[in-house]
Amino acid sequence: MSSDESTDRSRNPNDWPAESRLAGTTFFLANSLASLVPGLGGAVAEVIGRRRQKRIQQFVELLVGRIENIEQKLDIFSQPACIELLEEAAEQACGGENDLKRITLARLIAASINDGLVNHETDRLLLAILGEMTDYELLHLLNHFKNSRWGIDEAYESILRSAQSVLELRISYTDSPQAESDRHEVQRAHKARLERLGLLANEGTASAPRYNSTRIARLLLRRVDAIAPRE
Repeated sequence: MSSDESTDRSRNPNDWPAESRLAGTTFFLANSLASLVPGLGGAVAEVIGRRRQKRIQQFVELLVGRIENIEQKLDIFSQPACIELLEEAAEQACGGENDLKRITLARLIAASINDGLVNHETDRLLLAILGEMTDYELLHLLNHFKNSRWGIDEAYESILRSAQSVLELRISYTDSPQAESDRHEVQRAHKARLERLGLLANEGTASAPRYNSTRIARLLLRRVDAIAPRE
């Protein structure tokens, strides 16, 4: 690669490592806020920086806790395939509103490392799918398995119990208050997104949907030990 190509690449944030991209996002956000409200940019950058650092640290701690015989796998961490997974997972871990996404990311990357990266392409796909999901959608997918024949892992079940008020099915009627109708539509939209991601299949109709899980959804949740390892 020529020096000119290297310079052009360095100017493209999409080519930066995950932590550099996140630092750049913080910098630009802080500068934008500072231009609108003098003195605010630095404070926001500090808060975002602390939050990002805390979330990455939590992700790393969860990851290390899931890797078997980590001393014997140190060479795996320097492999490009592993670095790619770690960078993407770290970037996603920074955006999670709660522990659910970071727990899931750590379990997925740990499973990949424990397998010696033999399922790297599969895990790349699953990681990309996770990146498209909001925390709320991940909760809905897990909730779909709560009373299924596959069962659900205790850690995830505990998270679901604490989120039941959020997951409560909203039914909208003609005379329902606007706020209730809005929540119903939001739930429908999230389930439709899960369908577009290939995680739920609508076996009903557009007006009366009846969702079932797909094989890729079960693969994802088996990979992170959320459900029993069987079809």
